[in-house]
Parts: sequence; C-alpha cells; structure tokens
Amino acid sequence: VEPVEGSIHDPAFVRSVTDGADAIAVAIPARPIDGKGLVDAVPSLLEVAADRGLRLGIVGGAGGLDVAPGGPRLVDGADFPEAYKPESLASIAALTALRASGTSVVLTVPLAGQADESATAAQD
Repeated sequence: VEPVEGSIHDPAFVRSVTDGADAIAVAIPARPIDGKGLVDAVPSLLEVAADRGLRLGIVGGAGGLDVAPGGPRLVDGADFPEAYKPESLASIAALTALRASGTSVVLTVPLAGQADESATAAQD
C-alpha cells in the first residue's frame, strides 16, 4: 500500500488511485469535513467502480443497523451516545444513496460497542 494525497471527492483522483485495483475500499469519516461528506462522494465512487468493473466496499458504523428485524435502528435507541449521532446519521445517508443506486456494495461495520470497549482497553 502506497499512501497518496488527494480527495475522494475528485473523480480524477479516484480513477488514478484505483488504476490496476481489484476493488475500491473506503474507510473515511462519513460526516462532512470541509463541507463534503461521504454521501457526496457516492456518485463518483459508483461511476469509477462501474467503469472499471470493481467491487465497492465501505467501512461504516453500526448506528444504521436495525436492532431487530424491521427496526428500530441502533442510532435511534435511547442508549445511543449523542456524540456518535452525527457520524452515524452521515453514514446512514451514504448507505441510503448506495442502496438507491441498485449497485451491489459490501458494507463492513464494527460490532455495536466495540469502539467503546477498545478505547477502555487502550486506557488500561
């Protein structure tokens, strides 16, 4: 893996870094940074993946997952930390855009509570 500086919101950059790739894996914050979030990158990611015949994989959060068949979502629960809601809602917006595209996408999410447990273990 070679680090390359650029923006996921720049389709030319996405094309350049995926040249010769087998898949596109995206693991960035979903919330807006400098005015653009992951949801804003979805159209160009889908376009590049389709043009190159690549699978698209997104690393997201567990907040958008249903806690039971048919809902509610984890983010809507009373115990969901308020501090994580903006990231979760932004991730849900990106996932909604991906689902609306009809494209097969791989979504990987951590287990609920895993981040808190890891942070606690790191502090010990």
